[in-house]
Amino acid sequence: FFFFFFLELDTREWTLVSPTKENPMIPRPRVWHASCVVGRKIYIIAGRDANLEYFNDTWVFDTGSYH
Repeated sequence: FFFFFFLELDTREWTLVSPTKENPMIPRPRVWHASCVVGRKIYIIAGRDANLEYFNDTWVFDTGSYH
């Protein structure tokens, strides 16, 4: 199981973001990925894992709804 945490900068508190019925998946740990922020959304694109498995995927996290 992989964990995904979100840091609320105003309160400096970490929140565990858990999968939901609407979105049961979270991105696998990775390096050599691209990421950017557009508005309140964080985009994570591609990368690879420690076993040199390359990813060709895109993940979007909405910081307003935690989905």
